[in-house]
Amino acid sequence: MKTTQHKLNAMVLAAGLGTRLRPLTDIIPKPLTPVCNRPMLEIVMSNLLDAGVDGFAVNTHYLPEMVNDFINRSRFKEVTEIFYEPEILGTGGGPVNARKMLAKNEFFIIHNSDILTDMNLAALIAHHFETGRKITMALVEGPENRVRVTPDGGIHDILSSLGRNPEGSRLMTYSGVMILSRDIFKYLPETAVNCSIIRGILEMMKAEPDAVGAYIEKGIYWNDLGTLEQYFAAHKDVLEFNRVKLPYFQSLHRQCIDKEAEVSASAELSGFIAAGRKVRIHDHAMVMNCILFDGAEVPAGDFRCNEIITPQTGIHRNIHELKRLQILTGEDFNRIRLTSLREQGSLRGFYRIISHHKPRVLMLSDGMDQDFDRFIYIGKFLGRFNFPTPDIYAFEPEEFSVLMEDLGNETVFRRLQYLKTPEEIDELYEKIIDTLLDFQLRGTALFKRGDAPILRTFDRSYLRWETGISASSTWKDAAIFPRRNAMR
Repeated sequence: MKTTQHKLNAMVLAAGLGTRLRPLTDIIPKPLTPVCNRPMLEIVMSNLLDAGVDGFAVNTHYLPEMVNDFINRSRFKEVTEIFYEPEILGTGGGPVNARKMLAKNEFFIIHNSDILTDMNLAALIAHHFETGRKITMALVEGPENRVRVTPDGGIHDILSSLGRNPEGSRLMTYSGVMILSRDIFKYLPETAVNCSIIRGILEMMKAEPDAVGAYIEKGIYWNDLGTLEQYFAAHKDVLEFNRVKLPYFQSLHRQCIDKEAEVSASAELSGFIAAGRKVRIHDHAMVMNCILFDGAEVPAGDFRCNEIITPQTGIHRNIHELKRLQILTGEDFNRIRLTSLREQGSLRGFYRIISHHKPRVLMLSDGMDQDFDRFIYIGKFLGRFNFPTPDIYAFEPEEFSVLMEDLGNETVFRRLQYLKTPEEIDELYEKIIDTLLDFQLRGTALFKRGDAPILRTFDRSYLRWETGISASSTWKDAAIFPRRNAMR
């Protein structure tokens, strides 16, 4: 149901390359990246349609066939005109290219296709017509506060271009949503060339100082989905924190599983999960904090954490940070698979790296880890005597990173789930006790050698430190952190 009597068309900017979202945008254009199984373009256009928008101009450039196909299969087909740009025209050239459609009515809306927000667009439209200004920019408190606004809602400068700094003004962030008069075309190039819409707005502000105003709505959700971290944060905000007050997100909690997805009864899902059409998660797979695109598959017994899983590949949330690590220099990131490891209890982060079917574990620490050198020394020492500890393949002291042997996902608890008879359980515990005894007896003898590392005394202060670490450990945003390894 339309909520305004004013006729408005909207331009949804959807031509960008999405470079900061790579490698995700190597396989899908940024406007079609799904949030809880709904493409961003669908979310944006639905919100605009609900607010009373009559028609849409959508510009395309990168992977345009995919955007075209989405629109032609959607409910927006009959009210949308697509404007392909062989060369990107920017936020100013795009509207100029669609001027004939946008100028049909006195005003039109521009909305970036990568902005997830529950802003009340109908209230924005009403506010615009109440103020009588030619342009209304929706502003938020954000990461790039470059729009100068006064308490009365007047916008006086953008990017410090005009040198206007009236008393009582403050800087805010342009949200990627605004309403413009068709008069803006007087201040933009006649032909569609690459330029910024801000250029035209500043020219209008020079000629008409009171033409541009602000719309500021308190308590709204706003996320510019420009990076993988922000993309994951959006899912966490929807599924774990219920921060996005849009109707189609309100019923979701923790998981968003499409009805055509197949999830084994023995699979373990934890954290937030979004799984699209025809996703398959097989027996005893463990999936945590993952976004699974249509057709993605998780094999039996696999563990996946902090990943976007597509039919073609898996993309870890922290891929760009990991690429910068010296210890991974020379790795072909197009041929390896990364996932976080789940266990927690320290300030170290652990990742699994799988390449050529040989898994390794990457451990990352920081300068506060006083045991880093000890970890390496003791690990290599025990390895010389065939102790059941992970082999250390490489380490970089300057970045506190280690590559080591991957000992798999199996734990005593998981193994017990599969054992069915008392005899099998007894046999497992006998092996565990024998291993612990061997470790203790042989280890004690080894550490009496002259070349053995000096061990820390496990006294009362050390015990309190250990229990403090365990008690204060929390799930981190940068990685999932495991328990401290026994190798000290």
